[in-house]
Amino acid sequence: MKKNEVTKVEVKNINKRVLDINKDTVASVLKQLEKFEKDKKFLKKDLSLAKLTAAFDSNSKYLSQIIYHYREKKFTKYINDLKVDYIILLLKQDKRIRNYTNMALAEEAGFSSTQRFANAFLARAEMSTSFFIEELKKGES
Repeated sequence: MKKNEVTKVEVKNINKRVLDINKDTVASVLKQLEKFEKDKKFLKKDLSLAKLTAAFDSNSKYLSQIIYHYREKKFTKYINDLKVDYIILLLKQDKRIRNYTNMALAEEAGFSSTQRFANAFLARAEMSTSFFIEELKKGES
């Protein structure tokens, strides 16, 4: 079986399973996710699926499935992308942030290490932070 075929099968199974979750539960979790994103609670350094599940008074299986279905990402990628998007917004809005080191940016976004931040930034922006900042500076000249 080709890789694409496996992915299609997995996505169909996830979609079917999400439909098996009570609609009120799904709506409640989605509402909590929206508030979580709006309040930037994803910036907490020690965030985990277990902690978010407890905060949402849900279970990890439901939360994972709902995030995968409605945000189209696995939990870790979902959180990392929120953090990186936050940093990208800061870099665009505040020129002072552009002078921060990767370590300071990682701390600002709540990453557990500089390397995890650098990897997540590269995966999301498809370029390093230093190159991204240089491109921002070029665009303003």
